Amino acid sequence: MSDRLCQCPACGENAQVPVESVRGFDILRCGHCELEYTANPCVDLRSYSETYNGEPGFLDDPAIYAAPAARLSLERDAFIRPAPYLTSAERWVLRRITSALPKGSTVVDVGCGTGRILTALKRRGYRAFGVDPVDDVVAVLRDQGYDVRVGRMPGLEWEAPPPDVVTMFEVLEHLPDPAPVLEEIRNLFPNARVGVTVPSPTRAALRNGRAAADYPPNHFLRWTPAALERAFARAGFGAVTVVVPHPSGTELAPGAADLVPLPVLRWLARRGTSRGGADDNSRPVRSVRGELTAPSMGRRIMATAVVVSHRVWRTIASLTGTPGALRAARQGWSSASLAAWAEP
Repeated sequence: MSDRLCQCPACGENAQVPVESVRGFDILRCGHCELEYTANPCVDLRSYSETYNGEPGFLDDPAIYAAPAARLSLERDAFIRPAPYLTSAERWVLRRITSALPKGSTVVDVGCGTGRILTALKRRGYRAFGVDPVDDVVAVLRDQGYDVRVGRMPGLEWEAPPPDVVTMFEVLEHLPDPAPVLEEIRNLFPNARVGVTVPSPTRAALRNGRAAADYPPNHFLRWTPAALERAFARAGFGAVTVVVPHPSGTELAPGAADLVPLPVLRWLARRGTSRGGADDNSRPVRSVRGELTAPSMGRRIMATAVVVSHRVWRTIASLTGTPGALRAARQGWSSASLAAWAEP
């Protein structure tokens, strides 16, 4: 998409206030819903696949994509897979699902990424389907037994029974214009509820300024609660609820992308191959880059140790970071993400 936007992509108004220009992208603020959006967006989904593998791409720091890729590869090889870490906003959306729908209902997660939400849904007894535009990620998740397909919106082709809920976690900020996507969901699945999360404009991390990934061509939109409500209303949804959770201790702690150098993340994402002997019974699986390999016993032991240690570290960080999170909340800072729930 390269055309210049003349109206706010959330509410449709044309009251625009210039904010800044970065890397040739002009960022404007809507005078009505306060959405900050990119007036001249241009996106190439192939670049997301490249940066997801930690390769040079459109991000100054591809580690934010290499870290999830490494986690996905390690979880695939580990003997056990701990319960996924979920943000406050993600937990809120999942609570809305469990309170509104019985177990066995169908949920489609658009932009499923590393499959964290798919895992959380399956653990709660729901039928979880995933959609993602990155072929390699879809292949890895399929190797793990998930029902995932390559697709993007708008233009999603869906031949399975319609879902009861559609979720999009940290997706809408990547879209230059969300209106066609929300309208397609409303028309394609007219009876489905929708749950989303997007980065919060008051998240505590902004105390240190914006990270490189918070700018185009990675994030095209900076959402506000009012902008989310207007966007869903324009797409034809009924009641829309938006919440701004308080920060948690874990969110204030550094993540893997901050703690681990990029070369190490790339190494962790590689698959150790079988050379015979004790590894002959290992099931061949697909690496993040698509090659069929089999994990060695050493790789499986290492992967298990890393994913378990990471989960323990998350738990400790939640406890030790709670005082800081409480102080941030008193100062008016929020959790990392907003959450919204839209009724058909």
